[in-house]
Amino acid sequence: MNRKWLNEGLPGKDGSMAGYKGRTAAQRRPCSPLADQVELRWRMAVDVTTLRLLRTMGGSPIDTAALTWIERAVLDELREPRPVAELRMIAAEWRRRRRKALPGEGQDWAEVMIVGPMDRPAPSRWWRWRRGEEPTPPRSCGPGPEID
Repeated sequence: MNRKWLNEGLPGKDGSMAGYKGRTAAQRRPCSPLADQVELRWRMAVDVTTLRLLRTMGGSPIDTAALTWIERAVLDELREPRPVAELRMIAAEWRRRRRKALPGEGQDWAEVMIVGPMDRPAPSRWWRWRRGEEPTPPRSCGPGPEID
């Protein structure tokens, strides 16, 4: 039997994530360089979840200033529609703080080009059940996103 949990162990089995080789959201998501506000907010929320998990499990020191800034950006600033120029400033600050807080994580996750709102289909029940709050991919047909 060649199963992941037999070969590599489960997270939390010995109280750590040491043997866990599962794919993170950054590895699962296609590496599209374009991100609108919905995508940016979701990517930052994934980082908040990762930082909270690392803080809970201990092991490495967590930059709490970065965690609180990203939480505030996700919960407050990105809740309402913002102009593209302001989103670019938020994304640049996120990249800077993320580089310090998560030095080993894939930095291309934060290297996105901010664009205007993309046309996204409404998520189905299956999508919400399987992917949670992850935004649906933008439609491939049509004029495309507005890049300033």
